[in-house]
Formats: sequence, C-alpha cells, structure tokens
Amino acid sequence: MADIKSITEEFISSSAVNPSSISNAKKISKSGGFRKLCKSADDTLIFGDCYGSGSKPYNASVDFSGETPVFRCSCPSRQIPCKHCLALMYDWIANKSFTVDEVPEDVARKREKIEKRAEKAASADTEKAPAKPNKSAAAKKLKKQREGLELAEKFVHEILGNGIGSVNKAACDQYAELAKQLGDYYLPEPQAIMNDIITAVRSLSSDPDDKETNRIIALCVRLGSAVKKSRDYIDSKLESGEVLPEDNILYEEMGGVWKLSQLKELGLYRENTALLQLSFAQIDEVSRKTFVDEGYWIDLDTGDIFRTDNIRPYKAMKYIRTEDAKFDLYVAKELYLYPGGMNRRVSLGGG
Repeated sequence: MADIKSITEEFISSSAVNPSSISNAKKISKSGGFRKLCKSADDTLIFGDCYGSGSKPYNASVDFSGETPVFRCSCPSRQIPCKHCLALMYDWIANKSFTVDEVPEDVARKREKIEKRAEKAASADTEKAPAKPNKSAAAKKLKKQREGLELAEKFVHEILGNGIGSVNKAACDQYAELAKQLGDYYLPEPQAIMNDIITAVRSLSSDPDDKETNRIIALCVRLGSAVKKSRDYIDSKLESGEVLPEDNILYEEMGGVWKLSQLKELGLYRENTALLQLSFAQIDEVSRKTFVDEGYWIDLDTGDIFRTDNIRPYKAMKYIRTEDAKFDLYVAKELYLYPGGMNRRVSLGGG
C-alpha cells in the first residue's frame, strides 16, 4: 500500500485527465486556493477546503488507504481527479504546511463501503465457478465477419476493375457508406484500410501521377491480402470447431477484444517486469478516428521490446486520460502480452 509520500510531479501528471486540468490546478495552488490543508496521522490521506467563487468551499481529498489512490471532491466536475484534487497534490509537493487531523467522517464512511465491497467481491470470486467460454457466440461472430469480408473484397474488385481514375464523388459516397457498414461486421482493420483508400481516391487530382495511383493500388493490395488472410483464418477455425480466441494476431485485427484473463490463460503474462521507456509519441489516426499515445519499452531482464497503445477515440477524448512520457524505471507488477511478432503490444498493470 502506497502513502502520500508517493505523490510526485510525475504522479500528478500521469493522474491528470488532460493538460488543461494540470494548468488549472497549478493556478489554484499558486493563488492559495486551499485555506485548509490537512493530512492523516498514518500518511494515507491528504485533504482540505478549496475556496473559489461559490459561497462554500469544495472538500477535496486524495486517499492512499487502498490498493489504488482514490480522488474525491465535492465539486460538480466529472473529471477524476478534478483540478481541486490535483491542486491539493501540488500544494503537497510544494511543501506547504499540512496539519495532522482526524480522517473526515464522510471519507471514513466511504472507506468502509469500499472495504465491504472488496470483501463481498472476494467472497463471490471464491464461490463462483469460472464462466465457460461461449463457443456458439464465437462461431456466430466468425460467420458474421466472413460475410463482411465478402463486402470488402467486392469493394477492392470494383475499385481496381472500374479504374481508379473513374471513381467519382457519388461513388466515393457510396463506398464510404459501405465502409461504415463494416463496423457492423466486427472488422476494424479492413474498415480502416477501406477508409484510407476512399480518402486517397477523393483527394486524387484531375491529372494523377504514378505516385498517387501506386499508393492507392498498394492500399488495395493490402486490403485484398487482409481479406484473404482473415477469410482463411475464419474458415480453418469454423472447419476445426476451435472457434475460441488463440495466440494469433488476426483475432484482434478482425475486431476481437482481449480480456486480460484470456491472455493470462494463454500464458501471455509476466510478473514484476522492469521496464524503461525508449520513446513516446502521440499519433492522430484519422482513418480510425482515434488518437494513440504510443510508447516503446525495453524489458531490462530479457531485452525484449514492447509497445503500449493508449487509444482515445475522437468521441471519447474528454473521458480518457492522456498518457505521457516516462523517464524513470517502471516495474510492472503484471505485464500482459498481446499476440504478435516483434515489438508486441502489452498492457502494464501496477507499478
């Protein structure tokens, strides 16, 4: 269990939902928004009252009594942590004076509820038998994906058969609707490639050169290859009856979503892995309508290179916390490896 001594500049930055909340929190801290700053005797809690334009102060706290920090505030913000909790932590690392005080009653009550909920969940996990994988649902999804691949293949044949230069705006609009339909067939990778092709064809000049044309042809070849590999994969699974997820990258590319428990069952799991981040970038993937915070890491024990992707869809940007570069040694208590070849994607648990 961590305590308030774990609060550092990096911890605050990694906890913030977005850069603007950090900026606002620093303003509050700098202006002395908190007139009451307290901490618990056991160093598991900091709390205080932040005064603003309202008649009553907001009660903010950062609680380290459990496995993960809990941020609480009486303000109406939906961001967790809000700017007041962040400002409280900035006051802490600024070495402002925190008075030792009793844990507030409302925090004590919420701690008790969390403990009871955890005990109940632990008891349920012990008694509950593990759920059996639904083979029927998995087979049904594979068949649905098979249908969608036929649409994607038809699209490639039409683009190349009719000639790239002959595709007009009306045809592009129809193809865009077709690409949208692929979302109903659980095929995100073919859908993304199709969107790339449509975007490239729309921007094609009236007198295209070989570079423009060859790029579109290359994308069509890529989509055709993805369709063929995916179809062969589906046919082999349906024929064998082994329809459940396996250590194969095609499962995810075709729309499968891995549960960490599934990766662990497949042996794609490590414990207490010492990692150092080699690079970090924020990428705008227009065809997928997402931003990706991408980091590359090296396992200091094995030398393996891994990749982490924090995916933030355009529609959910304000609800998903942005990642940032890490400069210190990071020890992942749990490391889950997604299927793949070199530099495979991983999920980091604990640290």
